[in-house]
Amino acid sequence: MIYRCGDGHISFAKELVRCGMKGCENSVDIISEIDIEWFYKISPAGLAINKNDLDKILKDKNMPKDVKGLVREAFPRLKQKGFRFW
Repeated sequence: MIYRCGDGHISFAKELVRCGMKGCENSVDIISEIDIEWFYKISPAGLAINKNDLDKILKDKNMPKDVKGLVREAFPRLKQKGFRFW
């Protein structure tokens, strides 16, 4: 699933109550039930990223196309200038 916290962190994880970003203890909200299994290959606990860095997933040449497609599905406005989802 995909979660967010009030500090602008996005977490891709199976189940979270607190933010997945190291040092952040904020509670999280589920923003998508899409589960991107590929991120668990990087870290079994999942992946946490700053919301302003989400576009780096799409720009990464090593990122599989299906992963990019799932990120686009979860964040359809990501390619728009001035992207904001909350």
